[in-house]
Amino acid sequence: MSTDPLSNGAGNRVPAGLKGLLFSESLLGIFSKVVTYAGGFISAFLAGLFLTSDEQGLFFSFLSFAMLYVFVELGLNTVIVQFTSHEKALVDSAGSETERSRAASRLASVGRFAFLWFGIGAVLFACLTAPFGLFFFRGELSAAAIPGPWLCLALLVALDIGLFPFWSLLEGSGEIRAVYAYRCVRAIAMVAGTSISLAVGAQLWSLTVGFAVTLPVSAYVLIRFRKFFRRYWAAAKAEQVSWSREMLPLQWRLALSWLAGYLATWAITPVTLKMFGPEAAGQIGMTWAVATGVGAIASSVVQVKAPQFGTLVATRRYAALDRLALRQGLLSIGLASVGAIAALGFVHSLAVLGRPLAARFLPLGPMALILAAAVLMQITVPMSVYLRAHKREPYLWLSLVYAGCALFAAVILGHLIGIAGIPVAYFSTAALLALPWGTVIFLRCRREWHRDST
Repeated sequence: MSTDPLSNGAGNRVPAGLKGLLFSESLLGIFSKVVTYAGGFISAFLAGLFLTSDEQGLFFSFLSFAMLYVFVELGLNTVIVQFTSHEKALVDSAGSETERSRAASRLASVGRFAFLWFGIGAVLFACLTAPFGLFFFRGELSAAAIPGPWLCLALLVALDIGLFPFWSLLEGSGEIRAVYAYRCVRAIAMVAGTSISLAVGAQLWSLTVGFAVTLPVSAYVLIRFRKFFRRYWAAAKAEQVSWSREMLPLQWRLALSWLAGYLATWAITPVTLKMFGPEAAGQIGMTWAVATGVGAIASSVVQVKAPQFGTLVATRRYAALDRLALRQGLLSIGLASVGAIAALGFVHSLAVLGRPLAARFLPLGPMALILAAAVLMQITVPMSVYLRAHKREPYLWLSLVYAGCALFAAVILGHLIGIAGIPVAYFSTAALLALPWGTVIFLRCRREWHRDST
């Protein structure tokens, strides 16, 4: 008998009523992103209150460097979710014990490969990123206070990388509520640790403390699902998913897209630090924290459905796939628009009230351009999730060209017209390049890939 409190005696989830609403994956996914975004905004707010303008620039540069984990992840988390959801669907729909054993063996091989990849990657991240950060930050104001907090932060991020496969396997196996509940609690723990540290004067150590206090949360989830993860080691090795033949064709394209995304977004704060100094980097960092938060909340209503996208593709239910993509896409775009307007209103209110914190953001005009770019890019999210559910990555060249153009334009316009050139560059490349080209790719691939559907 099912032990799920939301299922009936036959094991089928009961969607009706308040309980179904409160525990729906979409709502929980949105809530986890709201908590993460709110926590990030609170941390940014407190950084503006308790750090000097120069320390604020270093604070957000630390955060940008922590995002270098994408050079280890290389799109594999998305690949794991997609392959796990596909193989899990085959296990559940198998017509014989032989088919079920074959699918279960392939499913377990995905997990074993993920554990190996991220274990090695975590070690490499710690060994390479820590000294690179010390080299990059040399000569900056307050450089004497940098080595300790940066080295500890790099080690904690490396440890976090080692835990990546656990969450991807859970999500791909349909344990979406557990994953997003974990992310909610983890976000609360991180913002609490960071905020308290900022308030008591920990300065650049605050991010390190924030990461450290999440460790007990992660440990609890790992213990809670230890039997689930143990199956990936105990399962028979009759047949395995081939990384080189099956996963790599998707991953290498996805990896380049992810790296391009880092260059187009997170890289801009440390670039600003070198171009205009820590104070300007702090303004970009604060504004970027708001824009990425808006995008994260909005995209959650699509990302949370990624396993369902994969299942619909595997079973060739393309009409249902189209309806799901349209519904979640419209919802995500609406959330992004509302969030952008609310963020601008908040900063404008600070300026009207004469609060010094308003000066820690970019002026309203440049900030509006960055938020508008975030809304435009949100339109491409459901399209990319839709196409990647087919275990393909058609946005590779778009991602590379967009990242190169956005970063190049930001540097050039930054030199020509100052820090205001960076928002102009990002809005222009989003409106004139990423959105139209991405739409053309989506329409072409959808038409060609579903041509033989009945």
